[in-house]
Amino acid sequence: MDKSRRSKNNESNWNHFSRLLFVCAVMVCGAASCDCAATDNATIVCPAYMECTKCTKTPSCSWSLSRQTCVDPAQKADGLMVYNDENCPRYAVHKPTVYSATVTMDYAYTVNVSNDVYGFLAFLNRTNVTCYEPETGAATAAVVTKDAIVCGSTKHSNTRAMAFRFYYMAFGDRSVLLRFDNRTDNYVTFYWDTLGCRDVAEYCATCLWDGPDGHVNRYDRCSSNNPCTHEMFEYLSVRSSRDYSSVLTGPVPVRVLGCHAMGVESVTPATGSWNGGTTVRIVVRNHNVLAEHRTVTVTVDGRNCAYPKTVDNETITCVTSPTAMASPMDGVVEVSYDTVRLATAPGTFRFVYPEVTTSSPACGPLRGGTQLRIEGMSLDISRAVRVFVGRQNMSCETIARGPRHIFCMTSPMPGGRSSTGPVSVLFDKVLSLRAVNAFTYTDDEPAIDKGQQFKGIASGGTTVPVRGTRFACVESAELHVVVQTSSRHISSSCAVRNDTYMVCRSPKLDVLSASETSTVLANLFFRLEFAGRVIDLSPQSDSPGYLLYADPEFIDFETVQNRVVIGGRGLDLGYEIADVAIRFQNASGACNVTKHTQHQIACDPSTLVPRTGDHVHSGDGVVVTIGDSFEYIVKKKSTRYNVYPVKIFSIFSGIKIFLIITTVLGSILFCVKTSMGNEDDVTDIINVQYCLSEDIRKSTAT
Repeated sequence: MDKSRRSKNNESNWNHFSRLLFVCAVMVCGAASCDCAATDNATIVCPAYMECTKCTKTPSCSWSLSRQTCVDPAQKADGLMVYNDENCPRYAVHKPTVYSATVTMDYAYTVNVSNDVYGFLAFLNRTNVTCYEPETGAATAAVVTKDAIVCGSTKHSNTRAMAFRFYYMAFGDRSVLLRFDNRTDNYVTFYWDTLGCRDVAEYCATCLWDGPDGHVNRYDRCSSNNPCTHEMFEYLSVRSSRDYSSVLTGPVPVRVLGCHAMGVESVTPATGSWNGGTTVRIVVRNHNVLAEHRTVTVTVDGRNCAYPKTVDNETITCVTSPTAMASPMDGVVEVSYDTVRLATAPGTFRFVYPEVTTSSPACGPLRGGTQLRIEGMSLDISRAVRVFVGRQNMSCETIARGPRHIFCMTSPMPGGRSSTGPVSVLFDKVLSLRAVNAFTYTDDEPAIDKGQQFKGIASGGTTVPVRGTRFACVESAELHVVVQTSSRHISSSCAVRNDTYMVCRSPKLDVLSASETSTVLANLFFRLEFAGRVIDLSPQSDSPGYLLYADPEFIDFETVQNRVVIGGRGLDLGYEIADVAIRFQNASGACNVTKHTQHQIACDPSTLVPRTGDHVHSGDGVVVTIGDSFEYIVKKKSTRYNVYPVKIFSIFSGIKIFLIITTVLGSILFCVKTSMGNEDDVTDIINVQYCLSEDIRKSTAT
């Protein structure tokens, strides 16, 4: 016993200590302005929980047994604190169904207590516990035993065959209310029929819930077929959760929320057309009990659901009503039985509205006959649909319709004049929606501007800018180049940017020999899908055709004054500077190209960000990409053969000069010494000159 008590005390001390640690952590976190778990719990209001189990299952909340309140870590803790739901006391009210065949009966309200980990009953035994019965105004003293709280006996008079009584307990100065985890423990039902009332439960439904206004609610309803009262029975109790004082009683308007015994169990389907006509099937628990002698009405997302019909004891159907275009509500389905309303959670049902996004093509001939495709969502949700095109609202005959598209055929434009206007769709003669893009009736074809040169490299993939007029009506475009040697077409795609500009990609053409640098390919043209037909568009007569260049030849690169300079041949032919991208193997991003000439491409690497390490470097090579197809790794320029030979040559030259000077000086000394033994001065001078000239000749020869 002592060991068990010490174990529980140790657990209590540890829980209390851990809670203090949490409080300290929250205080430290707040002082440091850090992002900790307390931020996630900022919206939790612990005092809003009225039961021990709900309180202690909530993060950072704990239950005070002495105060019967839920507290947060910032509040002062006392010696009777519960920190997890496993240590909450368990209450079981001894309230067997009370039957009486007499006019009055005696009843003693008794609460059995188990799982008393922290000695709560011992605490109550040291205080005054009072039992209250608000309906009769009775207040009796309670006796606390080792495992129960027993109220004094009270008398109950026979007023109806079935009656409910509300009980609660208070202790201390009678301001602290004992809170049960199960709210039904506060209610006792009395019957004065010992036979018929035993099976009354299957004819009745009971709901208890906490209202958003802080009230504790109970609603009971029994059908007239119940064998106890033999008539429809209804009971409503609304009490303040703060002090259990009565707020409302009797059959008054009430909205039942979160009740299992009475509530909407399912709604099918979950969506319906915005214009009504959807049959909704609703399953309501105890519908047959609630519907007796009541008028049933249904609203779906704020709209009336017409013709409610009972299918069986728990199922009703209704049909959503048509309405004008309106903003969606909260998606709540509400079933009302006169004053009693059952509501679902928000988002249970959603009205679906059609959505129109785009239409294509953007243009069509004046004679009509263009098949128009309209994109969107839920385009088949309505019963009827009509499409109108242009400022004159020309009819477009619908030929097919699905959830995501509508196909229609344009009618001729009277008057034979070009016109641009919106594409609108009318759903069920009520809802009109427009596509984001317009439609143009026109017979004017696109044209290419003069003064343009079209070029590319052998690998292709570079940009070919094209300027002209009426490109907005082009649905798709291709650049076609005719190879002269084989007359075959090689094409690439184009993208229209606006009404006067489109960008094509140069095709890959392997037709140049190794010695060729460029060639002119004739019969360049553009194939366009325009106004529902395909046309081939040629450039103006001043265009030389398609000028093809060989791929650029890169040699090496070097770093000059914090710039990367790449050398090569033909580096400015067949593409623009915007086609060039240079990147380092250890950095992200592209080196900003600043120079583009025939023999050099230079870039500034200052904007690059290293992937690894602490600096950007080019390493042994940089990657040069031109367009979409050409890529080449350029190696770093080698300095090994340019520097060292110069140094070696300088060393050998110095040694040679030194040897020549040494030889000359040695020869002079030798000749002078030899000539000193000769008496003829003239002969000596001649010998010295000859000796020196021979020695110098030999030295320089070596």
